[in-house]
Amino acid sequence: MFIYQFILFYVCHEYFRHICQQILDDEQRSRHSQREELAASERRNAVLAGEIEELRSQIDVLEKTRKMTESELHEISDRVADLTNANSALLAAKKKTEVELQSLHVRQKFYFKLKDCYFDNITSDNNVVIL
Repeated sequence: MFIYQFILFYVCHEYFRHICQQILDDEQRSRHSQREELAASERRNAVLAGEIEELRSQIDVLEKTRKMTESELHEISDRVADLTNANSALLAAKKKTEVELQSLHVRQKFYFKLKDCYFDNITSDNNVVIL
């Protein structure tokens, strides 16, 4: 009977050892898999951190460009306002000059008619034609 007990003990022991070895192997595979996942996660984290830093750098550049563009826009708006004022002043001066020119044409016509009348009187009085 002792042999049967010993064999039973040995079989149970081997079975238990086999199960424990399977559990240990599963745990080691699981731990190895988790280490690989951790390493992959850390690599992804490093890549994403680099991308975040690059995006922050690009945001800074874009912000500086936006401020510069806004400044240029204000300068251009001021320049447009100055040119609009200058254009208005030139249009007013042009209109004034046109009115003065029209007045000069009227005077010129008057003086030409006056001259024609004067020379008509002289030529009719002296019968001399002056060219």
